[in-house]
Amino acid sequence: MGSKLISYFFERNLYLLKTGKIKTVKDIAIALGVHRVTVQKWFKQYRESGLESLLVVRKKSGRPQRISKVALSGLKERLKDENNGFKSYIAIQEWLGAEYGEELDYKTVHGLVRYISTRTI
Repeated sequence: MGSKLISYFFERNLYLLKTGKIKTVKDIAIALGVHRVTVQKWFKQYRESGLESLLVVRKKSGRPQRISKVALSGLKERLKDENNGFKSYIAIQEWLGAEYGEELDYKTVHGLVRYISTRTI
């Protein structure tokens, strides 16, 4: 969820909470589709640092992607092309190797394609 969207929902739900239209943090979490603890962290951050701190876009932590942005973009485009699809995940593996020099294991390619397909429908 983008920081502007978080800010909008946060302000809206803070208003609903203050006016009594939403009674609990759990209700806000349900309305936003996030975990209750996430909402509590946002409120804590708001109390300690103000609304501006919720707008800061932070660098993602965690493990970096195994596929380059260029290869990922190319794969997304190729998967959208109905006339030039793939017959198998192995074919995708081979294509990524030939086109972009990406050597990904089958499980990674399978998960990546499944992830992409759920995001682009």
